[in-house]
Formats: sequence, C-alpha cells, structure tokens
Amino acid sequence: MHERPDTDTHENRHGDTDDERGDRPGTPLTDERRRFLLRDLTAHYHPVPTYDLADRLRAFEHTADRPISFDEVHRQLVEEHLPRLEAAGLVETAGERGRYVPTDETLDTELTVRHLEATDES
Repeated sequence: MHERPDTDTHENRHGDTDDERGDRPGTPLTDERRRFLLRDLTAHYHPVPTYDLADRLRAFEHTADRPISFDEVHRQLVEEHLPRLEAAGLVETAGERGRYVPTDETLDTELTVRHLEATDES
C-alpha cells in the first residue's frame, strides 16, 4: 500500500502539487479535495454521512490513469481531510457520529461569496 508523506502538499488528479499551483502549504484549503468537500457540504441542507462524502469524492478524484478505491478515499477522508476541516472550524459533526455539516461561519462566507458573484454578473 502506498503511504503518503505527513505534509499538506499533495498531488491532485491532474498531477499538480499544491506548491506548483501557488497555494500556501499548511492551510486546510490548499488541497483541492478539501475544497471539493466544503463545496459539497455547503450544497446540502442536511448532515452528510462520510459514506456519501467518500463516494462523491471518489467520483471527483477517479480518473482512468489514476484509479482509486472507495476504501482508500474513505480512509483519507476520515483520517485526514475531515479532521483538518474540523480543526479549522469549517465543518462540524452533526447528530450521529459520522455525519458532517458546514459551520455557520462557513455558510455565512459561502452566502457572501455567492452574493458577490451574482452582483458581479449583473
């Protein structure tokens, strides 16, 4: 099994690393998978189980040249991505263990961004 280094610089599905894209290593949102998870959670109005998050994240990451198993995605989700987002105050567990929602602060920020984007388009 392939072990990932204990850093926040990861190769994305296109073969780029966070550093190559100019992202600051060490911040929770430098990883495109965590950005995907945050967008996914803000799109739902109910707590999302880790199983569903892992399934959608796998579909997002899976390419013909880089197949990835559901178990590996779920492991990374539970052991790495969700804890980093939770530690940053961006997501929290809701009700039953294993279900996540964006924090109120994250939702407020998302609404502000959507409002600004809508204003820019008009």
